[in-house]
Amino acid sequence: MRFLVGCAPFGLVAGLLPGCQAPEASRLAELPLARSHRAHAHTSFERNGGNVDHGHAIASLGEDRHLLAEETGPGRITRIWSANPSGHLTIEVDGEAVWDGPFAELLSGQHAPFTGPLCGPLGGGFVSYLPIPFRTSLRVVVDDPDFERTYYQIHTALGPEPRSFEPQQAAAASRRPVRNLEPPRCEIKTIEWLGAATGDRPLLSITEAPGEVHDLAFDPGPAGWTRTLTHETWLDVHVDGQDRPTISAPCGMLFGVGFDAEGLETDVVYATGTTRHLALRMPFRQRIDFRLRPLGVTGIAPEIAQATLACAAHPLSDQQARRRGLLHARPVRAVNRPGVPFELLSLRGCTGHLVGAVFDCAGAPAQALTFLEGDELLIVDGDLEHAHRGTGTEDDIGGAWYFRGGPFGSPFVAVSCLDPVRSLVSMARFRIADPVRFDRSIHWTTEHGGANDAPGSEYRALVFWYQHDGPTPPAPDDEFRRAWALPQAKPQAVEVAPRRMFAGRDATGSIPWPALPELQPLDGHAPLRVVFDAGDEQREVMLPDPEHRELRLDSADFAARVTSVRVEPWLDAIRSWRLAGPFRPSRERAGVDEVFGPEQDASVEARYAVEGDGPRGWFPAPTPGWTGYLDLMPCFTPRDHVVGYAATVVESPRDQDAVLVLGTDDATQVFLDGREVHRVKVLRGAGRDQDRVPVKLRAGAQLLLIKVENYLGGYGLYARFEASHGLTFRSGLD
Repeated sequence: MRFLVGCAPFGLVAGLLPGCQAPEASRLAELPLARSHRAHAHTSFERNGGNVDHGHAIASLGEDRHLLAEETGPGRITRIWSANPSGHLTIEVDGEAVWDGPFAELLSGQHAPFTGPLCGPLGGGFVSYLPIPFRTSLRVVVDDPDFERTYYQIHTALGPEPRSFEPQQAAAASRRPVRNLEPPRCEIKTIEWLGAATGDRPLLSITEAPGEVHDLAFDPGPAGWTRTLTHETWLDVHVDGQDRPTISAPCGMLFGVGFDAEGLETDVVYATGTTRHLALRMPFRQRIDFRLRPLGVTGIAPEIAQATLACAAHPLSDQQARRRGLLHARPVRAVNRPGVPFELLSLRGCTGHLVGAVFDCAGAPAQALTFLEGDELLIVDGDLEHAHRGTGTEDDIGGAWYFRGGPFGSPFVAVSCLDPVRSLVSMARFRIADPVRFDRSIHWTTEHGGANDAPGSEYRALVFWYQHDGPTPPAPDDEFRRAWALPQAKPQAVEVAPRRMFAGRDATGSIPWPALPELQPLDGHAPLRVVFDAGDEQREVMLPDPEHRELRLDSADFAARVTSVRVEPWLDAIRSWRLAGPFRPSRERAGVDEVFGPEQDASVEARYAVEGDGPRGWFPAPTPGWTGYLDLMPCFTPRDHVVGYAATVVESPRDQDAVLVLGTDDATQVFLDGREVHRVKVLRGAGRDQDRVPVKLRAGAQLLLIKVENYLGGYGLYARFEASHGLTFRSGLD
């Protein structure tokens, strides 16, 4: 293993650390300072806790006039975001309008001082990080006849700034060269190299104190960012001789490398050539130690042995050191459970400020990116009245519509991996312009999906904050680190050898449910389907209760002939569909009120004048995965402001009452045997249990026709029946 240390020639160190000075716009140098402001968030979240997070304001001031934000100063606007800015926006500062014009123009990035890189379109959304200070009052009002469609977020900070500035100065600073090396302000400290040490021995130490690391750099070497280095090798940072590390993180996440080796590009985590950098300041008062922990490795793996670690630091005075908090970072992970949000950070008895997080989020196969519908909730010092309530995960990052437009980099937010086919996204949100101060406690959660309704999704995050007092949280234990090394995207099925599955079977044919290592990657909270294959015969057994699963085969003869066993999570859903469309409504968002061809003739031989391709008939839908989500995005072109139809033939063994359970993105209209049974006009992401429709099924075959209108963004459908018996489904194209 080789490590570049501070006693190397300055040119060599500068080559690895060309970014010793972060841009003034990001104000990274002041980030460790204690905050004196209080952060507030004004958003369009649904007030009753639902996921219809548009069209809501603080107050209505008339038919089309709405109050978006109101504050008493001093303070500043730190962030403005919208997925679809429209109408006329007025920003009044101290009683005087500083912006009085179209909302869309403010966030277009075309009008000084609201220009890039702090302002403009980003990942499908529109954002401004240009600070707008006010001394006594702030009032933001929009006049918009279409406000019911609008998503927005306005973040403010109340209290004095660490230093004074004007918007024009901030805009000018944002155009300065990023990561400009200024040697008089950047000193490479001597780093004591203690050899190829791991575990409890430090790799790098700085003992000349007090000081502050302002650039930590990691070059993975010729092997690049392998899985061993990204997920199975951890870096712990110990400050001032503390037993607990202030930073404990997988190397990949610490340096912004997730599902792809390209990595995130922000002012905080970024790349220069093959080297990845972390530019958050790391103050220390006595010393700082860096310790590498390869997971389960007694020696050093070849790809780790080729890695290069370096850091740049500068001295601090005693007074400067006392004013700074210590940088902390902790990883968290969780698989979605119904009703349980993903907890990113929960601290009590501490003072500090939140500065951001890096995320790797994986949905279940064939789930697309529906898990991004989740809203964040940030409660500071137990103050529920001023809790930060968001409008969607991608909205918090600064994008919209599942990051339409693809990956991006910017000073404070970025997306490096965006894969709707594999349901993967890597992203970051750094609160450099808008850190969230807490005096006693902070609790930060976000939902998996619109209401923790994205089964099988797994969230991982590395959360960063500065802490001025209070205990350092425990470091992740070995069990957590081993779990982190497991693949994040869930497999659809796991093959198990029959001899292992049947081990311990008793004379009645009952099989103890095995705790086999190969089953660990499966979602432990979903029902499981076990498929036994004996060549000439297959049998399926459902294990619906995660707590009391009992597997039973009544035929010992069949068990003896089984050649393979497949185990997979499996949620109840209709999986046989045929599709027709897309159709273009005469007006946007009017599709459920218009009649198209499939409502008049849904026979398999029918042909329709569809949008884009001309006459076209029914075609088979892709088979939904284990979650039951039918992703319509790859099925229709165009996809925005269109209507599509999904049809299935329902066979019922008798007349019976049932409940059709639906989730759609967006509006929907449902017909059973040609009769409308349900209609809802709403802009939303699809969840499994959004609508419950009581229906009467007759004995025999009947056609279920579901019309789904997409407004913007994702496009898909969940559907299943409850309180019914013996139903089968076929597309009719078989």
